[in-house]
Amino acid sequence: MVLRSKKNAEERLCSFILNLATHAENDLNHRLLRVPMNRQDIADYLGLTIETVSRTITKLASRNIVVPEGRHALRIMNLGRVVQLSGNADDFLEKTCHSVRLH
Repeated sequence: MVLRSKKNAEERLCSFILNLATHAENDLNHRLLRVPMNRQDIADYLGLTIETVSRTITKLASRNIVVPEGRHALRIMNLGRVVQLSGNADDFLEKTCHSVRLH
């Protein structure tokens, strides 16, 4: 896996979102991800500032890729694009890991 420091903010955040998407407690039938952290915690975890996390989420939402729903949830609108933007699309091929199905 590529070190987080080698990824830009968008790649880090998209990788984080994909990691959340693999957890069973999320309602993937409705593309809804429960985010157990606030934006400051996400920023600290990803080595970013809270402003960068907020700007990146806004950028993803404006492109209709991931849309925030409340303070602790994100709705994935385009999973394929999230995978591409994560910077490690090869890690998420069906042949190499469990696939995430969104209906």
